[in-house]
Amino acid sequence: MPAQPISKSDAQPSPNVLYPYLLLIALADVYFTARILDLGGSEINAFANQILQHAGVLGLLTLKLTSVLIVFLTCDYIARRGDRRALRLAQIGIAINIFPVVVGGSQLAAYLVRTGGLA
Repeated sequence: MPAQPISKSDAQPSPNVLYPYLLLIALADVYFTARILDLGGSEINAFANQILQHAGVLGLLTLKLTSVLIVFLTCDYIARRGDRRALRLAQIGIAINIFPVVVGGSQLAAYLVRTGGLA
């Protein structure tokens, strides 16, 4: 019997295609946070601030990468079970992580406009 073509509705999109974007956004968040802290700003996330006080920016990086790893592992687990929601979870992870990047980037851009450059 010939193989049946897979229709678009049957194809299981992999969340793996979104992992590089999620990682890039997470790293941008840590970078913007570090720059804002260098300029005298503060971390408004209470949990992240506790990590910052005890372990510095390296602690923030570790926290962020750990949270991204948890999303990766959860998505992979869900995807291996054939659940289409794995891709949606990766998309939600990106949406959640992009918010502080947009805010931090906007704050740095406003600082550039006001001062004419970064310190």
